[in-house]
This record gives sequence, structure tokens and C-alpha cells, in this order.
Amino acid sequence: MSCNLTPCRFREVPSFGRMTIRRFHHNVSEMKRLAARDFEDTLQCQLPVVEGLFPEHQELVLDVYFDLALFHAMAKMRMHTTSTVRDFGGITRQMCITVRKFQRDTQNIKTYETDHEQTRRINRARKQAQEKAVRQAAVAGVEPPSFQVSLPAAVLKLKEKPLNLETYKWHSAADYPQAVVRKGTLDSFSTQHVCTSC
Repeated sequence: MSCNLTPCRFREVPSFGRMTIRRFHHNVSEMKRLAARDFEDTLQCQLPVVEGLFPEHQELVLDVYFDLALFHAMAKMRMHTTSTVRDFGGITRQMCITVRKFQRDTQNIKTYETDHEQTRRINRARKQAQEKAVRQAAVAGVEPPSFQVSLPAAVLKLKEKPLNLETYKWHSAADYPQAVVRKGTLDSFSTQHVCTSC
């Protein structure tokens, strides 16, 4: 059975090894209930899954995924030498160039938030509107409304979500190779809090 939809294609990817690549049971495009290993498996299996899905930008899409996978592999290495850090720097520069080219060449393609993101945004807006109505009723000294507050149509429709490279994670990606030199490999430290009295 051949499938042209990404979720179906991911389910066709066989598992590999005992714990290397696990079977994709969930709809990957919904991005629900994914652990870090699921993101890693998705990245590692992405190239054959997206093959042929984007005829206009196919080569660019494959280049982006390949460069991201290379960057991820270098960032995850547990031991670096001078030459691997130098290679990591080159791979990072190439990844940044490819991602910026991807953003520039695909900016005319409209991308939107997922259904889950839309639902969460609408619920958040509804809750804020309800809290505002209760506060206004308390100030006016009247009974707060018992019905749900209606939201403007603009809040209810799908929100456009273009690729945003002006975030900290993209800005700091170029610093990873030097972070390996200054602080050691990325598996040697953690951002988790340590409890000494536990």
C-alpha cells in the first residue's frame, strides 16, 4: 500500500534495533505526546518520508533535513577532537545558510497553526475574556455573567505561523561548536536543578 500523507508514511517506517528507531504509532504531524526520543527518531527518518511530497522545493527540503540531522549528530557526540569541532563549525554554518535559504524561498507558502494550537489559543482567549468580564462586573457591583463570553471572529480562525528565525534557539545555534570547546560535550552538563539534601 502506497501512501502520500506524511503520518501514513511515518507508520510505514520499520523499527530499527532494540531501542534505536521505534515504531511510529501516533500521528507525527499532530506533534502530540512526543518525547525527546520521538523528535530524534522523526528527524532521523524524515528524508525518506518527505521524498516526493514537495515537488517545487524538494531539493531544498531534503537539504534542510540533511543539514539539521548532521547538526544534531555533531551536537550529540560524546567526544570531540579539534577536527570534529572544526567540522561541527562548518556544518553549523552550512545549516544556518540552508535554513535561511529555506525561509527566503518558501515565504510565499502559507503555514498555519495546528488544530491543537488553535484550540489552546481559543480556550486561553475565552478564559481571559471571562476573567475580564468578571472583574468588570465586580467593579460595577453587579452579578458576573453566567454565560460564556463570545469571542471575535478573528480570534476563532486559524492563525498563520511563518517560520521565525528570530528566536533564541536559532540565534544560539551558531554558538554550539564553541560551547563544546568552552564547556565540554553537551552530554556532560544539564540545566536540571540538583537537590543536595534529597
